[in-house]
Amino acid sequence: MTLRLVQALALFFGTGLFTVAQEAVRPSDVERLKTKAESMKDYERGKIYSEIARELTEQASRQFAEGDEVAALRSVAEVVEFAEKASSAAKLRNKKTKDTEINLRKTARRLEEVSKTLTLEDRPPIEEAMQKVDEIRKELLEYFLKRG
Repeated sequence: MTLRLVQALALFFGTGLFTVAQEAVRPSDVERLKTKAESMKDYERGKIYSEIARELTEQASRQFAEGDEVAALRSVAEVVEFAEKASSAAKLRNKKTKDTEINLRKTARRLEEVSKTLTLEDRPPIEEAMQKVDEIRKELLEYFLKRG
């Protein structure tokens, strides 16, 4: 191998390792959003809570793919918890209610997609969470439409 090729490979792999190290140090999106939500007023948290629910859904998907079913189910339980918080917060002052509803709809759809990647035995808790998030979303949509 030529010296330039060796240098290029060293740079490529060195940069890759640096990126991996940065990922390990950087807080997860979920933790970052949770920290941001803590600094907001209660009535402003609806949208961010729904974003946390979406991120937790993606986290659960990754955890299932990695074979960590216990952590994935814990993340799915948090999805429902944050969907409920999102709905409650959005109703406090009607802040970002439609954005919150849209995020919850996307969360329910993503949970459905995740459940389809699992075996039939593993699907019930995910499908139950999907139905619960969809119920919360529908309730929020009805609230949004009634207040006009």
